[in-house]
Amino acid sequence: GEQSCAMVDVLRRLADHFERYAEVQSKFLSAMIYPVIVGCVGVVIVFFFMTVMLPNFMDLFTSMNVQLPPATRLLIGLSHFFSRYWWFLILVTVAAIVVFKRYQSTPAGRRALDRLKLTVPIVGKVVRLNVFAQFARTLATLMHNGVPVLTSLSITEQIMSNVIVKEAIAKTRSDVTDGKSLAQPLASTGVFPQLMIDLVRIGEETGQVPSALNR
Repeated sequence: GEQSCAMVDVLRRLADHFERYAEVQSKFLSAMIYPVIVGCVGVVIVFFFMTVMLPNFMDLFTSMNVQLPPATRLLIGLSHFFSRYWWFLILVTVAAIVVFKRYQSTPAGRRALDRLKLTVPIVGKVVRLNVFAQFARTLATLMHNGVPVLTSLSITEQIMSNVIVKEAIAKTRSDVTDGKSLAQPLASTGVFPQLMIDLVRIGEETGQVPSALNR
């Protein structure tokens, strides 16, 4: 805004940008609430069944004096384990969380988890759409206000939270520095969707890249 002498317009566009981003984040969190609740309830029900319900049927199974099917014997064994070693399961869970947090804090761990977020079935699609929308809107806002494309890519790279996308933007910026168009480097990363690349290519041909990114 300072460079293009349009600070008022920039601030208005930024307000719209962050309002839209907050709306997307809210929708994303709302979409995740239901599966998280269902998963937690499922774990509680299974634990309750294995530790409380199933032991009540033990006497019945014993009085039958028959060879129980392998699946039933396995279920009974798991029930005994849950009932006697529940504390061990809690320790393992806590240890797993600690190890996961430490792995997540390392560069390699963060990169692996960010890649998993983009590729995991169902949820990955929601994450990808959220990340690509943030990228497109941020870059469009900067370029629309006259910020040079290399500077716009650099700023956009800094605000992205996904390491894989950050690396793709850095590679794109490097290729654009070498004199290539924006659409070709985006395509070479293999990260961004084809629709975005096609719209950016059309935007370059018509001189309307920010409008293409907003679309």
